[in-house]
Amino acid sequence: MADPPRTLLLAAGGCAAAFCVVLVMAYGWDEARYVDARALESLFGAGGTNGQTLAHRIVNLGDPASVAILTALLASAALVSGRPRLALFVLVLIAVTSVGCMALKALLAFPRDGVTDISHAAYPSGHTTAAMSLTIGLLLVTPQRLRIVAAAVGLLLVLGVSYSLIAIGSHFPSDVLGAYFFAAATSLLLLAGARTYEARYPAGPGREVARIAAGERTTTIAAVPAAAGAAIAVAPVVGATLMLGPARLLAFAEANTSAIGVAGTLAVAATALIAGAAITVAREA
Repeated sequence: MADPPRTLLLAAGGCAAAFCVVLVMAYGWDEARYVDARALESLFGAGGTNGQTLAHRIVNLGDPASVAILTALLASAALVSGRPRLALFVLVLIAVTSVGCMALKALLAFPRDGVTDISHAAYPSGHTTAAMSLTIGLLLVTPQRLRIVAAAVGLLLVLGVSYSLIAIGSHFPSDVLGAYFFAAATSLLLLAGARTYEARYPAGPGREVARIAAGERTTTIAAVPAAAGAAIAVAPVVGATLMLGPARLLAFAEANTSAIGVAGTLAVAATALIAGAAITVAREA
């Protein structure tokens, strides 16, 4: 059963409020700013030269060209499966979150202390916003039976980009966390708008029949973005583990408890938001 627009709007409001809380903590609470800077200092340069090279490659997944290609794949999968409105929604979702993030970065530009030369216009992280938005788009496009796989792929992608941004010194952890909530709030708001539109202008019965008939035939095609994302996202994680080794990872964790705590917080937040998005998408189906 689909969530009513009111429920989606309330959820979007909650994510927006969380975004503002992280903003206030990152800019105005000394203790939070200290933890933010300490975590960045601990994670910056992790993995040495090889780790930095790997991190830069992962971050490139959030560059405009990569995002455009992945968005086109998702929209194409929706079109092939007989859902032109969903294809349009995915395009709008990525466009709105990208432009909105850029506007917020300029509006919220503020100097913060750190160990690297991070731009004042860093909150929220654009690359992380793109990764989270693509994940939500992937959940919408992926067939029901593969949605758990899509959620896992999206989580790996989001966390891979998040940790890599911190490791190369491009963003504070708070920039990443804020991006999670911004992307989620915007997606929920757009979903509420789409639900309202669908209720007023439902798709014709012919189109619905065609969509159902095409469902099984296009399952593999629609899953192509998920498979590609899995290969892209899993490889860096495995590579990082092999490169650093379990012993080195354990030693780092013991010596940098605050950084591990922050990394764990990001993982929990990303998991919760992606799980919530997956549940919402299932109800929308």
